[in-house]
Amino acid sequence: MSSWIEACGIVAGYEGRRVLDGAWLSLNRGEICAVLGPNGCGKTTLLMVLSGALRPWEGQVSLEGRPLASLGPHEVSRMIGYVPQREAPAFDLTVLQTVATGRAGLSPGLWETAEDEQATEEALCLVGAWDWRDRPMSQLSGGEAQRVMLARALAQQPSGLLLDEPTNHLDPRAALEVGEALRNLAGEGRGVVCTVHDVNWGLRFADWVAVMHDGRADTFNVRDSASLVEALTVSYQCEFDWHTGPEGRLSLVPRRPLD
Repeated sequence: MSSWIEACGIVAGYEGRRVLDGAWLSLNRGEICAVLGPNGCGKTTLLMVLSGALRPWEGQVSLEGRPLASLGPHEVSRMIGYVPQREAPAFDLTVLQTVATGRAGLSPGLWETAEDEQATEEALCLVGAWDWRDRPMSQLSGGEAQRVMLARALAQQPSGLLLDEPTNHLDPRAALEVGEALRNLAGEGRGVVCTVHDVNWGLRFADWVAVMHDGRADTFNVRDSASLVEALTVSYQCEFDWHTGPEGRLSLVPRRPLD
């Protein structure tokens, strides 16, 4: 697999408050990394730095071997599709119209081109949403709406995705559907970095887990059981009962907070 995104020694924050303090993360195309850690630990800040929305004070982000700071907005949009936490649309667009907005600024002129239409259709098919392309967004379930947001980012035809809590407020079935959609996208060679609150969701669908603690991001293979449980215990300040499933993946149940 070829490298997609790499963050080296990232120091960043807001209004003089340091949130990230030497964070590292590296991911190849075709892989998923779940960023885990308690509220306020810097997960979203790391995602903003990776997307270019927040410039680090120190360190560098590279996309496909090129410094992110040297790339223009058009080049970045071809490499990164960003999916924020679920947002209420300003207008009740149809699914097709919503996904088509992902092409804004990518084509010359004010009108959709044949390339735009093809990219929109392909994105909807990739997430299994083509059959409900004419439905209003207001009539979708949480899981369906999140898949449409994935399709909107995919309409940019990026080499990878950054997602901020893609399973937030979703029921178990919808969360599974989103996870399976992301695994399919990774299987086609895209890199995926997502922040998540559901530790077991991350352990099930990701290849790598970045555990946030003290402004750093330590990365573990999801099958590196003992080291990963130790890191999660420190990060969440919580003891876990855990077992390894048939595929070598962890499942965790919180036992008690650490004193």
